[in-house]
Amino acid sequence: MTTAPRNTTLIVARMKPGSEADISRLFAASDATELPDLVGVQERRLLTFHDLYFHLVQTEAPLSQRLTPQHDNPLFTSISEALDEFITPYQGAWGSVEKASARQFYHWQRGVGVVSRP
Repeated sequence: MTTAPRNTTLIVARMKPGSEADISRLFAASDATELPDLVGVQERRLLTFHDLYFHLVQTEAPLSQRLTPQHDNPLFTSISEALDEFITPYQGAWGSVEKASARQFYHWQRGVGVVSRP
């Protein structure tokens, strides 16, 4: 059995300290809707380090391809607006997914070796 390759995106932002429960609640409610299917989300992990917020998302296709068309979807706008109370851009203003995401520069995999590097 083979699985489709996943696209990994790591969004980096700042978060209000102590807001983990609120952010988790908002995502749990959103993830119970059709939005994850519309965007192609296979897995989501939310992490924090001090005041930094990390949103690791695995998708079927590059995240921006399926997320951008949802920007006017009330399911997307409602969670985005609700999260604004707790999460702010790391730098500047919100823009594209790529603008808010970490850039991978090295990838190693057991049994394969180096997958990518500069």
